[in-house]
Amino acid sequence: GAAFGAVKIAGYKNVEELIRKIAPVSFVIPKDVLGLPEKRYEVVPVPLAEEQARVYQMLEQQLIEDLHARRITNPANAAVRLMRLQQVLSGRVYTQSDDEDEPPIVRTVQSNRISTLIEVLEQYDGKAVIWARFAQDIKDIRDALGDNAVTYDGSTSQADRETALTRFKSVGNPAAAGTGIDGLQCASMAVYYSNSFNSEQRWQSEDRIHRIGQRESTLYVDLGAPDTVDALIRKNLRAKGDLAR
Repeated sequence: GAAFGAVKIAGYKNVEELIRKIAPVSFVIPKDVLGLPEKRYEVVPVPLAEEQARVYQMLEQQLIEDLHARRITNPANAAVRLMRLQQVLSGRVYTQSDDEDEPPIVRTVQSNRISTLIEVLEQYDGKAVIWARFAQDIKDIRDALGDNAVTYDGSTSQADRETALTRFKSVGNPAAAGTGIDGLQCASMAVYYSNSFNSEQRWQSEDRIHRIGQRESTLYVDLGAPDTVDALIRKNLRAKGDLAR
């Protein structure tokens, strides 16, 4: 990370002192003063396919056993295992090869996530922003929606980003598009195909459609497989936490 110039905010210092110093020259406008419409939330269940459920339960049980046996002591390793569970819910199984220097082996399993997304979009009249955590998720969504969607993620060039925003009916990644982008408020629904563990990315991405210029109530739809890590991630995001922490 740092070797390539990336910076991760790990915490804050002297926050109260900073607030005191900037108070005379700053002000905050509450959203109710801006007259923004209400936010609405909905969780749409995604039933697991038969093989997908077997793989998920096996990996989940392995994780529980390893935690109880204290074979996982590093929170980052636990987060990776949770991410692997999340990827199974999107229809991909990652298995580490015997050579740890080699990338994981990936195979696909049947998943109802794309079909559930399409059902959600078919019931909604208007533009929608679709957020997804994984690059392969975004590819799956684009393949399913075809010319009805444009992509905006970390691999999108600046020129293509401008073109995508112009065309906008968007499929995006909140790490790339979730902050600083204006113009998405032409949509009033956001669908979270898959969530990251980062609450800041979640709330920043929500505000891409809940800002000045939005005249309709905004609907946020989470796709979630019942009784899985999807629910854990949503609970953590509501608490504005960091799942790895």
